[in-house]
Amino acid sequence: MCENKKSTCNSKLHDLLENALNTVEKITSDNTKWRKLEKCAVVTCKNILGKYETSISFHNFPRDEELQNIWLDKCDIAIGSVDIDLLQICSSHFTADDFEEDLGRNYRLLKANAVPSENLPVIRIPPYESVKEHIDAKEFLESKISKLKQQQLQLMEALNVRNKNIKVKKKKYLALKNKVDRLRCTTSGVHREKNLLSTVFSDAQIRVLIGKERVVWSEDDLAMAFSLRHMSSRECYLYLKRFLNFPLPALSCVQRWAASK
Repeated sequence: MCENKKSTCNSKLHDLLENALNTVEKITSDNTKWRKLEKCAVVTCKNILGKYETSISFHNFPRDEELQNIWLDKCDIAIGSVDIDLLQICSSHFTADDFEEDLGRNYRLLKANAVPSENLPVIRIPPYESVKEHIDAKEFLESKISKLKQQQLQLMEALNVRNKNIKVKKKKYLALKNKVDRLRCTTSGVHREKNLLSTVFSDAQIRVLIGKERVVWSEDDLAMAFSLRHMSSRECYLYLKRFLNFPLPALSCVQRWAASK
């Protein structure tokens, strides 16, 4: 029987703990059930709702957005950094004229246009020398930035000019390259033709065929021309040379060569 009672107690205790945990989890996860912050919204104020004097009352922020921003500024709170609905300001930051007349209420009511003005955070103005130093540093940096921007523009203009010159030179380079390639093809063709001609004609005869004005005839060329002249008539030699354009030395050249032998 004792064991049954012990088991029943353990079961009830387990259920109570589980219910408590569920309740805590529900409360912490549901933001709509959070209560307002109990501390005064003025950052330098230490008043807490219900902890000190009962004469100190707490008041919600006004609904007017412009007036809300003024209150936030007086509290030294950045606009938009907190939820307005969670903030309250205590009565120690208002004057007596900021409250409505006491009409037997058990609470104090602020006027619609009331603005916190008492016991507010002191805004410390930095010394003149410090402010001037920062202003001078800012002006110096702005001047330096302006000069750097001008230099940047000049460099960009110079870079654009250089890029244009590079494009022009690149076009010229490509044109010259194409010309060189064509010349190489032409030269290779000439070499091939010359190789073919060299199997039939001598170097001097090839120079005559390609239109060279100055030709130096070799001994073999002059000997071949002399043999051709004596194997045929003078008219036949001249016919081959003038009408058939066969590369032969002039008769006078052949005669001088023959006389020198």
